[in-house]
Amino acid sequence: VDELSSRAGVRAFGASEDGGKTKEDAFREFKLAMVPPPEEVVAVVVGADYLFNYYKLARAANYLRQNPNCLFVATNPDPRA
Repeated sequence: VDELSSRAGVRAFGASEDGGKTKEDAFREFKLAMVPPPEEVVAVVVGADYLFNYYKLARAANYLRQNPNCLFVATNPDPRA
């Protein structure tokens, strides 16, 4: 993710560094302010993530909810579909 995002000229966040965060972290952090601010986030990208947790789900949902121009991009199509 980091190499691809740097080649595309975008700043990635929320990948492995958020893997150990909890629901309590989400409640505490999202009440104060979201970093980066929602108006700076142009897309939420989801794919295979073996560290997926409530924190990441809540963070993505909040960006999509607070910025109507934020795109939702899904990768890694399900081979069974």
